[in-house]
Amino acid sequence: MVEKFEKTFVQLAQCEPSPEERQAWWEENKVQLEKHLSRGVFLKLKPIKHDFRWVPILASQKRAVEYL
Repeated sequence: MVEKFEKTFVQLAQCEPSPEERQAWWEENKVQLEKHLSRGVFLKLKPIKHDFRWVPILASQKRAVEYL
């Protein structure tokens, strides 16, 4: 199941999605991700709340690179 998300993790690592696209993808897939990833990996990939719209995606990008 995690293989299904690896393409998206690669795109995230390459900074392809916009913050809005990343957040929308997260909202659509967070339940499945939480079921299939360890708690630590899930929390690392979870977008953080921040007023500057790029901070959450940059943090998630770093974690996606670590995961891959």
